[in-house]
Amino acid sequence: MEQTERKPSYSSLGNALKMLKCFTMDEPELNITELAGKLGVGMSTAHRLASTLVIEGFLSKDPNTKMYRPGVSILSLGNIVDMQIDRFHSYTPILETLMEQTSETVHLGVLRSDSIVYLHKIESNHPIRLHSHKGQFIPVHCTSSGKVFLAYLPMQEVERIVAKGLPRYTSKTVTTRKDLMRQIELTRSQGFAVSEEEFLEGVISIAAPIFNRFGKVVAALNIAGPSKRLRGIAMPRLQKLVVESARQISARLQHDQRSNAQAASRLVQSKKEP
Repeated sequence: MEQTERKPSYSSLGNALKMLKCFTMDEPELNITELAGKLGVGMSTAHRLASTLVIEGFLSKDPNTKMYRPGVSILSLGNIVDMQIDRFHSYTPILETLMEQTSETVHLGVLRSDSIVYLHKIESNHPIRLHSHKGQFIPVHCTSSGKVFLAYLPMQEVERIVAKGLPRYTSKTVTTRKDLMRQIELTRSQGFAVSEEEFLEGVISIAAPIFNRFGKVVAALNIAGPSKRLRGIAMPRLQKLVVESARQISARLQHDQRSNAQAASRLVQSKKEP
């Protein structure tokens, strides 16, 4: 009788950890077929593992390309999340300049599932400061950073988020689909979003999108501070400063991505040459 070759048996946890290790600096994004191949498991098993990791925030899935990449929940373990975080560290001087120009707290956040998580924070130089921190999760429907992402998400994703409910945090929180859609349209048309005491009483925030070289919003830059400082004649100036700072980061990010892509292409070409 012919003996069937036995393959190593891995637990679901082991396979999940192996899946996370499939992502590298050279391959920061993978589709489900590639993941299944690297793990040596069937498509259904790979899809089940990836779906669980997405739910827990250890992977994220692009709704358009269906590609997976490491998620920001890894931050909670104190590990390096993804090269997306590392690349934003080099733009810290722009965040610091924005804080100096506005004297308000500056955050840089990304979308994680249906929440915004802050990757960076530059503290205001005012004695009374905002209670926020790196790694903090905030809702999307009532924050300026969240509305920036909503303005550029596919409509089906926006509808899915709305269908889950729009919890009230303050008396000014937007809790209806109609009002939220109005704010999303305004954000898209003017290129920035404002949250006036919608998430925290007495706090206003202004956010602008950061685009990668493919025109996708990958982060949001915001300033936040007491309403009495941000409201009124100061608002137009602050909005311009936030938009300009986000534009600077976008430009540098896109330049870095093009340079990395060109370097990778040259490396591949050199390996092909005899």
